[in-house]
Amino acid sequence: YRIVTNDDLTLDPSDCQSLFDMLIDNSVSDLCSQLTLNSWNLYSQIQPFNFLNLAWDKPSLQFRSLELLQFIDQLNKISHWVASMIVCQPLLDNRVQVVCKLISLGKELLSINN
Repeated sequence: YRIVTNDDLTLDPSDCQSLFDMLIDNSVSDLCSQLTLNSWNLYSQIQPFNFLNLAWDKPSLQFRSLELLQFIDQLNKISHWVASMIVCQPLLDNRVQVVCKLISLGKELLSINN
């Protein structure tokens, strides 16, 4: 298991435009469904023993919490994606569109308890 670093998540400008198009072109409900399915696939693998003795926080015990670490890593990637989607937009109008879409997405995710 390898934790993703910020270097792995760097976007170049062409990625920003294609991600912008993907975000704007898809409906909030479709994005919500995909994020939920992706999260559920990882979340459903977490077992109570993954939390014992803070294993995810101790390098010598992390092998006991791989599922939990993968879920945390996924949440960190989503957080990074949200921030990157906003700051990589060079035009104010695009940033406004992204923020509005992400707020709508967040509300939809909250309404389904995700």
